Amino acid sequence: MSIQVLPTNIGLAANPPIQIDPNIELSGLDPATFGVPNAAVPPRRIFQRGATSLQWTAEDRNGDKMAYDIYFKEVSETAFKLLRENVTDNFMTIDGQSLADGRYVFKVVAKDSPSNPAGTSLSGERISEPVDIDNTPPAIVPIGLPQTNGDRTRIVFEATDTGSYVTRAEFSVNGGEWQPVYSDDGISDSTKERYTIDLTLKSPGEYSVTLRAYDVNSNSGNARLVIKR
Repeated sequence: MSIQVLPTNIGLAANPPIQIDPNIELSGLDPATFGVPNAAVPPRRIFQRGATSLQWTAEDRNGDKMAYDIYFKEVSETAFKLLRENVTDNFMTIDGQSLADGRYVFKVVAKDSPSNPAGTSLSGERISEPVDIDNTPPAIVPIGLPQTNGDRTRIVFEATDTGSYVTRAEFSVNGGEWQPVYSDDGISDSTKERYTIDLTLKSPGEYSVTLRAYDVNSNSGNARLVIKR
C-alpha cells in the first residue's frame, strides 16, 4: 500500500465510470475480453482553493472489494483522529482550511470488510509523509515614507510569511492592472522579502499603490500606500 499527497490547491473529482454493455455483465465474462479496462477510472485534477488531496493504492490478493478509513493528526499529537470512514474510492480531497496551520500526517486503513462477514475481514494501513497546511497569507507593511523627487517616487514594502515562504509579488496603481515586481535580492524565495517600487507620476494628485504578495501555497496578502504629489 502506498499514499501520495498532491500539491496544495489540487482537488480530485471522480470521473464517470466506464459504461459496460449489460449483456457483457450478464454473460459473466471478463469485460477486459471486450476491451473494457478492469481498473477504476482515475479521478481528474481540479483547482480547489486550500485543498489537500490524497491518493493511495491497495491490493487484495483475493480480489475482495475494499473500503478505507482515513485518519489524521498533527505531528506533535499522539493520537490519530478519524477523518472519513468506509470510503470506497482510492482518493480523497480535504478542505485544508478546515485544519489549522501546522504539519500533519494522514493514515489510510484499507479493509476488505465489504466482501467478508463481520469479524473475518482483514486490514492494513499506511501513514503518509508529513504535510504542511498553510492558510495564512503573507503580512505586508510599507517601510518608511515614500521618497519623491520631481515626478519620480520610490516606495518600499516588506512581505513576511510565517507558514512557508514568499514566492512572488505584484503592484497596482489606482486599481489598475497588476504589474510584477521583483524582490530587492532578485528572487522571492524566503520567509521575508523586501520590494522596492519606482514610479513615474506625471500629473499632480493622489495615488493609491497596492502591493500583493503570494506564498508557496498561493495565499495572498496585500497592503496599500497613498501618495500625494
